[in-house]
Amino acid sequence: MFHLTPDTRWLESGPAIKRLLEHWPSTIKYFTDYLPNSPLQNNKMAVKKKKYKAIVAFLGPEEEMKTKARAKFLALLAGLTQTFLTLLQAVKPMVHKLLPLAREMFNKLATLVLRPEARPRGYTDIKNLKLKDNQLLDPSECGFMSCCREEVGNMDREDRRDIRLEMRRAVVAMLLYLQNNIPWTSPLLKHMAFLDPLKRSDVKTAEYGVEVAKILNRFSEEELTNLTVQLTTYQALPEEKVPRFVEKEGHRVDHHWVQVFKVVEDTSGAKAEELATLVKLCCTIAHGNAFVERSFSITKQVVEGRNSLADESVKATKTLRQVIAKHGGASKVPVTTDLLAHVSKARQAYGEELKRKNDEEEKVAKTAAEEAEESRKRKADEANMVGWTGKKIAIEEKIRASKSYLKSQQRVQGESMEKALKLKNANNIKTSMMAANMARKDIEREQVELTRLQEQLVVIVGKKPKKSE
Repeated sequence: MFHLTPDTRWLESGPAIKRLLEHWPSTIKYFTDYLPNSPLQNNKMAVKKKKYKAIVAFLGPEEEMKTKARAKFLALLAGLTQTFLTLLQAVKPMVHKLLPLAREMFNKLATLVLRPEARPRGYTDIKNLKLKDNQLLDPSECGFMSCCREEVGNMDREDRRDIRLEMRRAVVAMLLYLQNNIPWTSPLLKHMAFLDPLKRSDVKTAEYGVEVAKILNRFSEEELTNLTVQLTTYQALPEEKVPRFVEKEGHRVDHHWVQVFKVVEDTSGAKAEELATLVKLCCTIAHGNAFVERSFSITKQVVEGRNSLADESVKATKTLRQVIAKHGGASKVPVTTDLLAHVSKARQAYGEELKRKNDEEEKVAKTAAEEAEESRKRKADEANMVGWTGKKIAIEEKIRASKSYLKSQQRVQGESMEKALKLKNANNIKTSMMAANMARKDIEREQVELTRLQEQLVVIVGKKPKKSE
């Protein structure tokens, strides 16, 4: 008939938000302290993902109060929509409750943001409601503030204003969605009120029942006349003769009407065929998507108590169930030649599938082993190269130091010789010549050492590590 709920699944989100609020401190600690400092590889990978970074951004010191306020606000909204969503998940007939429950939920939400004089009363008022700013409460006066007053009170002035406006916009968006997606002015749904046992004494019950019959267009004029008499009789029944109906005790409206038909028949002396037909037609009208969605999904039934069931087995089981349902039962599935051929080859196909899986596993294991060996060789090559480079650098440093020392001693020898040639005193000349001779001996020793170092360098360069093959 129409889409009952927004894309946000409040029926599932409500309990989740409630649990989040119950464990708020530990949740903050888990995301901001435990995960980033965890030594586990999975957690190290998780903190690098965008989703984690988004969560931390909302749970960080600057945003924590806003996020908690939003969570409490969502919990409030989930609570206000719970009755509507929960009751209309029922398999039993409830189409007569659709508009009343929707109006009740709409009014609960409207009370949060609308001024008292602007709040709608009837279905037409809801449909024609204009959600303009002059009809809205000031954000600080909105009804949702009671759920998060402490968190909002700890914010600065600008943040308080922004969060209040944000929440008010959210409620207005929900009201607009409900206003545009529920057929508030549908005559059929409005007149379905006659089906409610609690509305039996209402003045328009009989009139509404006849109107529904006309809309369904399944009754002749004579049948409509009979229906009017039967509905009038139903309304005129003494209270003590009317079957007891208590919704909270699980009474079903269709079961209740079956009892009513007998009472009307006993009272009027004739079968209430038209009334029975009308009620049956009304009870077959869906009040939402729950029944359709429930029939589409049988996964829960398939995997119940079988947590280790593979995805392929789940798909195969669901396909098998669909085929059996299509033919009306397992005993009615035609046994064809192709089916028999598949059964006879099932063991062979199973063996081939096992072999294929084993081959794939062996291939994966081989690839992993090759990658591990390649990694080991690469690390070994890197270690060898580091060791070789260190030795080469050390020798080169010694060669540079040796050459520097040779230059300094050659300079000392040259200066001593020049000085000896200029001096006239024999003792001074002798001292200078001795210094020159000592420098010469140092030069000779250092040249030998330099040659040895250069030969070592040649050897090391020749032993440069090669990459492992």
